[in-house]
Amino acid sequence: MQSNWYIKSQEQGNSYGPYSTEEIQHFLQLGKIREDFWLSQDQQNWSTIENALKGKKESRQVTRVMPDRPVAANTLFGNYEILETIGRGGMGIVYKARDIKLNRLVALKCIRDESANEEWKKRFLREAQLNASLDHPNIVRVLESSDQPKPYIAMEYLQGRPLSTLIKEGLLSMQQTVEIFRQICEAIEYAHRQKIIHRDIKPANIMILNNGTVKVMDFGLAKNLDVSQSFSHVGQIMGTPKYMSPEQARGKKVDKRTDIYALGAVFYEMITNRAPYDGNTVYQILLQIAEKDPIPPRELNPQIPNDLQTICLKCLEKKVERRYYSTRNLCKDLELFLANKPIQAKDPNFIEKTTKWVQRNKVASILMLAITLCFFLAVWAWGESSKKNFLLEENQKYLLENQKHLLTKHYKEGCSWFHQKQFQDAIKCFSDAIKQKKQDLSSHWMMACSYLASSQIDLAQKKLKEAIAMEERAEFFLLQSLCYAEQKKIREAQEAWQKASDKIFSRKVSWEDCLSKLSAMNLDERMDFIMPLPEEELMDKKARYYSLLLLLPEEEYNTAQSLLRKEDARAKYKSNFETMLHQEVYKIGYLLNKIDTGWPKDFFAVVSALELKEMLYYVQGKCILNMASPYWTRLMPKTQGQYAKLYQEKYAQEIHTSIEKTFREKSSKTGKEVEFIMMLVPPGQFLIGKPFEEEVDGPQQQVIMTQSYWISKYETTQKQWLAIVGTKPWRNNAQELEPYVIEHPDAPVSYISYADIQADFLSNIKQSEYLLPNEIEWEYACRAGTTSLGYWGKETPSQYIWYKENVFDLDNPTLKKAKEKIIENYPMNDWQIYNMLGNASELCQNSIFSYSLISKSINSNTFFENLSLKDSKKFAVYRGGNISDPKNQCYSSRRNSVKIGEVFPILSFRLIKKNTL
Repeated sequence: MQSNWYIKSQEQGNSYGPYSTEEIQHFLQLGKIREDFWLSQDQQNWSTIENALKGKKESRQVTRVMPDRPVAANTLFGNYEILETIGRGGMGIVYKARDIKLNRLVALKCIRDESANEEWKKRFLREAQLNASLDHPNIVRVLESSDQPKPYIAMEYLQGRPLSTLIKEGLLSMQQTVEIFRQICEAIEYAHRQKIIHRDIKPANIMILNNGTVKVMDFGLAKNLDVSQSFSHVGQIMGTPKYMSPEQARGKKVDKRTDIYALGAVFYEMITNRAPYDGNTVYQILLQIAEKDPIPPRELNPQIPNDLQTICLKCLEKKVERRYYSTRNLCKDLELFLANKPIQAKDPNFIEKTTKWVQRNKVASILMLAITLCFFLAVWAWGESSKKNFLLEENQKYLLENQKHLLTKHYKEGCSWFHQKQFQDAIKCFSDAIKQKKQDLSSHWMMACSYLASSQIDLAQKKLKEAIAMEERAEFFLLQSLCYAEQKKIREAQEAWQKASDKIFSRKVSWEDCLSKLSAMNLDERMDFIMPLPEEELMDKKARYYSLLLLLPEEEYNTAQSLLRKEDARAKYKSNFETMLHQEVYKIGYLLNKIDTGWPKDFFAVVSALELKEMLYYVQGKCILNMASPYWTRLMPKTQGQYAKLYQEKYAQEIHTSIEKTFREKSSKTGKEVEFIMMLVPPGQFLIGKPFEEEVDGPQQQVIMTQSYWISKYETTQKQWLAIVGTKPWRNNAQELEPYVIEHPDAPVSYISYADIQADFLSNIKQSEYLLPNEIEWEYACRAGTTSLGYWGKETPSQYIWYKENVFDLDNPTLKKAKEKIIENYPMNDWQIYNMLGNASELCQNSIFSYSLISKSINSNTFFENLSLKDSKKFAVYRGGNISDPKNQCYSSRRNSVKIGEVFPILSFRLIKKNTL
């Protein structure tokens, strides 16, 4: 049978084949070829069906063209060789295939022929687009998609087993179950952050690879919350019944919490080996979802931890608002469970359980209420006669017990208030405990902690001195050291720190002797400075010893750590520094011992050690300033600028350079030498973007700049451009200058495009060293440490930048005054950089992108590789306002874009220089 016929649609132009004559005739009999289709034996000489088959045409008005059959093995499908069929679904068939060009295995999903109407094709390709926009280790990767020879999606080939199979075979331990579910949740949480909901989460759509990695698949029903879709309609039920949420089952509007319900249903099946709801028909299942509560998992499997049941049932709440608000909250509870910490979700209380029971059993509730009322009426008369004696006896017992345990009661209540950060309530409780027993050192200690945490330093010192007078304990000296640090009394702080250290360890003995000494002194029970509640004990003494290591001299500290690692390296012996005061202890301790060197020494003269601790960030072995910390953002913009300026100066001293340098370069085109005056920008962490903005100027993100760099002090001038390139683009080939343009050697160059800068300017100097700044580098330098909209804070911008209202005389718009003033410079920002806002907008090296893509730590060269501007149709970003903008459009996070070949009279640039300090 020779396969030499090809079919072509006159309307769409798509061709299919080859097919044998018998196959073509068979398709005609089944009505799978329309009248408007052509046939050819060589894909060149097309003819009507009637002429090609000599009168054997059969007209059928149907939309299907190709037979509903899988592609045979060892046949070619576009650039892929089909190897075998590995799965079927409602929309498509999945093949194991080999990419001929790249010689790799792929999973090839092709649309089923009976689904190949236009709506299903659009839905199929939309799945590819949504899936391709997701880049996460727990989501299957889309490699390619196309509609030729028919719609298909090429995905990474996964070697593993579906979760549904593992559940059915009962192969998962509880630990494996939680770990797998955590990975599933992280994948869905990532998708939700990209505004995509899955809508069909079920075990069959989750693959567990041979190495244990989870892969979430099949985004065929996924929905982009930012895009209006016409594929599904209100009242249309989408998804798999067993895992549908109540709102999804009713065809109502869905959101991220719909996926959370499905996650709960999957988790329920993982821990119980059965779905939360089952039935013989879809209707029965949907009815149960709408009306019945699932059987608590522990009733089916008592080995399930109570916290996991709580997490599962919170996901399965029928009311949307009672579920986890976001997948991030669900992931957080799983992390807490795995860390053996209390989860955030709580079991329904007695009232909630009772309310639900009453709603389900109204008749029984009324009968029980009547019986209970009759019982109490019968008992009331008998009880009244002995009530006085009974109450007297109980009151006497209560007073005796209360007197015995009053001290403990006050202390426990105080600790509870303290951990809720209700410090004034805590202080009152500890004060009541001290009234019961003046030498209650634990209450003295916690009261001092409360004063310190609420910034009442003098009262904390007073309380500590009272406690030390009663007994000199290491933790009192430790806390006293923190108080002195807060008061910027460095000598007293270091002395108190030393006393605390001497109380615990003798520097004349070895580490092994220290351990035996600790055991003998029973210090593992007495050391309260890490603040556990009195009834809480660490599971292993070694965890306590790890905490005590912080007080050792550096050399002995390293020796001790080495010995403990050799003895037992299990993670349970590593102390978790959870409480806020304990974090203060080890960070302030580090500062006090390292305060004599580096730029923090100079900062300590300005801020306290507690403040300095919040302003530090350690990255790549370096100490940098954290200008995104809560402490920093509470400062006034003027103060932020002063600190940033001090940081710039001290950082320059630390790397043995100046904050300002002049670089001289010769143009390879004109031979002239040009000077670039540049300012040092130190590394640091800062907030990029405008708060509460989701598009263009936001959302606001924390970014760490790990490397310092140089940036031009001024915008690139006409004098510099003329010397490097030899042209005057600002004249724009016109006799008269444009209204916004002036001609002066020190005025910013204008009427230049992104392409001009790359081709004419940078190519004639050392292009590998001089670059346009990317957006992050530009905004970081512009802000100079400030977190306000502009670096001038709440003051009027008219004294700091050029913009429309203070450049032009609106009553007499002659521009004469503007041309005289525009050459001058307004005050520079705190890193001594001029005109980053107002004046002229400045081009950056990258194309437009969403701030939500920014990772916390930026290696600029790596991050912006995918944002290159090689395509002339792309748009370059420009930053800051200009003299044609009103003042409300001149702020640090202002961004816009322009085609890389376009020029404007108010568009300029400045340079950065790397790798030279």
